[in-house]
Amino acid sequence: MTGMDVYVRRVTDVSNKKVVVVEPLTESLVTYPLGNLAERQTIKPTTSCPGDPAGEMLGYPVVLQHENKEPMETDLRTWRSPALDCAPLREEIRTTENGVQRLKVSTVTNIVQGQPESWLFEIPANYTERRPTDMMAEQARRYPQRFGTPDPSTNHLDMAYDAAQKQKN
Repeated sequence: MTGMDVYVRRVTDVSNKKVVVVEPLTESLVTYPLGNLAERQTIKPTTSCPGDPAGEMLGYPVVLQHENKEPMETDLRTWRSPALDCAPLREEIRTTENGVQRLKVSTVTNIVQGQPESWLFEIPANYTERRPTDMMAEQARRYPQRFGTPDPSTNHLDMAYDAAQKQKN
């Protein structure tokens, strides 16, 4: 690798009810059906978002929605901007399962208003559909100095992928 920017993209195709991960280093695609989530993935204009005012992020006013969910102890905090049709600008998911705590943080770092570049939504026809661990193994094969072989703990990704493929058929 030469240090150039690489964009691993998650393309949500609501009309075809699928999500495709486009991974350019290995020219891989990992496809999942969108299923019942298609309606949730469509952004609709709104003037208010659930939650309490929580200042600003990236120059936009935000509200904070806080939820606790079961059966795993899950603490979900989402900062949404009414000015951006309630698009989430930050999300923190804290889970506790069998005494193990995990934290996943997703945050928007830049906003450019206007139409996005069309290449962001393109799914290359010459890329190969792969299971998640097969994609990781291909990364390790092509770039051994950068990637290791997939850890057995990643097998759950293949199980989710396989289950999704069965739903699709």
